[in-house]
Amino acid sequence: MPPTATYQLSELRILRFTLDGGRFGVKLGVGRRENRRYERHVRRINVKFRELGREQWRTAFTTDISVGGMFISSRTIPDSEIVEVEIQISDGEQLSLRGKVVRGTRVANRLQRLQRGGFAIEVEQPAPEGWYNALLAMDRR
Repeated sequence: MPPTATYQLSELRILRFTLDGGRFGVKLGVGRRENRRYERHVRRINVKFRELGREQWRTAFTTDISVGGMFISSRTIPDSEIVEVEIQISDGEQLSLRGKVVRGTRVANRLQRLQRGGFAIEVEQPAPEGWYNALLAMDRR
């Protein structure tokens, strides 16, 4: 009888996804546990961002936020290490943050329905007081 293994479902991760000529494959396995410093919260919030020192703003949205930063879903990955982010909190109230780009993910057009491209920022300190709670309080969309 072949050996078997049992894993808790929470430990099962998609390790690789491939798309080749109309065929696809998924490799499942036991992945590493996440060692995040802060809990993530799913929030889709419209944002504008630009590279520090540039004039052109780009529009995007967050996919998750934490006390330490956020992931911004975008086809554009900034070349600059520092970005400015503006978020409309309510009518007439705007939140401005500055963050360091810590990770970027480019995704091929044909895979964008399966995985989002974008970049993660670590919010620079001192950040505006109450920024995280203001975003956390926004409706989940």
